[in-house]
Amino acid sequence: MCPEGSLRERVALYAGRLTQYIGGMNSTQSRCCILLESYYPVVGGMEAQGRTLALALKCRDAAPFVITRRTSPDLRRGDEVDGIPVYRCGPTGRSSRNRWFFMLTCIPMLIRQRRRYDVLLVSGFRVLGISALLIGKLLGKKTILKAECMGEMNGAFFFGGLDRTGLGRHSVGMRLFVAVRNRWLKTADAFVSMYSEMTEEFLSCGVPEARIRCIPNAVNPDRFAPVEGAVRHRLCEELGLSPERRYVVYTGRLVSYKGVMRLLRVWNGLRRNYSEVTLLLIGEGGVDVFNCEAEARCYVTDQQMESQVVFTGAVRCVDAWLKVCDLFILPTENDAFPICILEAMSASLGIITTPTGALKDVIRDGVTGRIIPAGQDEALRDAMVSLLGDEPVRRRLGEAARAAVLEKYTPEAVAAQYLSVFRGRP
Repeated sequence: MCPEGSLRERVALYAGRLTQYIGGMNSTQSRCCILLESYYPVVGGMEAQGRTLALALKCRDAAPFVITRRTSPDLRRGDEVDGIPVYRCGPTGRSSRNRWFFMLTCIPMLIRQRRRYDVLLVSGFRVLGISALLIGKLLGKKTILKAECMGEMNGAFFFGGLDRTGLGRHSVGMRLFVAVRNRWLKTADAFVSMYSEMTEEFLSCGVPEARIRCIPNAVNPDRFAPVEGAVRHRLCEELGLSPERRYVVYTGRLVSYKGVMRLLRVWNGLRRNYSEVTLLLIGEGGVDVFNCEAEARCYVTDQQMESQVVFTGAVRCVDAWLKVCDLFILPTENDAFPICILEAMSASLGIITTPTGALKDVIRDGVTGRIIPAGQDEALRDAMVSLLGDEPVRRRLGEAARAAVLEKYTPEAVAAQYLSVFRGRP
């Protein structure tokens, strides 16, 4: 028999090892693979949000890494962004049709990296969710499906492309595809919606309420902190802008459903009364089937608006552009949770937008911005005239908007909610 002291020492030793083992399990149960179609340095809302979330999870020791598509031959297949591993799969190219091939090419990478993650977070599951769930079940990984836009669950996301190709959105084949796909998707461990309307879509498609978590997007408020005086003057000079002028800004993809052409038409009617104001259009049309960049540029040229409209193209320093502006406008008619709205709020800008998607949840009319009906030129015109002529109101709205970001939409607050989902907590 062992002496009493030795027995106690052995019990303590085994208890310590058990504690370390359990602690090790707890520390690794949140290791996360983020699967999404496109990632930084590609510019866009999904890409920016993916990067923000990955960084926040890294700070919470979730050991995230990213699997995405190689949208350009200039991007490396294996990379590290912000200290986070990024793996890019084919096919290479910007065509939106490549997402269908990516759902296959991502599978070998998910298998190859299987020892590095316990949770598979799919951002934009409309196509990727099918293969991600297959791998998740085969490998015993918790699979969480996050929608990036409305219509991912009920199939409406595909309707625009179907209409343009002449295929029927109500065809037997389409209905069968959505029905079979949804039956499979509903076996996921959890679903993440970004706002109330998206949650309602999930519920209407039969997703159990207990498996749905509503988690908003996040933004780094420090990066977009407002500036004034000499700092603004310096930023204007760096961007090639005149510090003496005032700037109205739109950021996002130049696509028809975001109201880009409506904004240009309204501005064309107002600009002569605001000779000191320039409209900045920050972004590009990209591969979206609703790309209207060429149309917008032609309109500006035809109407001789070049002196008061600037197209910047895609930029990576959107924070610098926002910091020199006075008013942010997003007259969208179809959107989910555009990250640009949180960026504008963080920059303390006066905001004019519509009650579309998450915007009606995020912006409180008259408190953190102005909400106008979508698709109405007159409402947009009146709101622009009102805020361009009232600096104290713009400042009040902007300050309240930034305060809302600091309260609800920081990366730390959002990452904590994701970790609770990863760990199966309510």
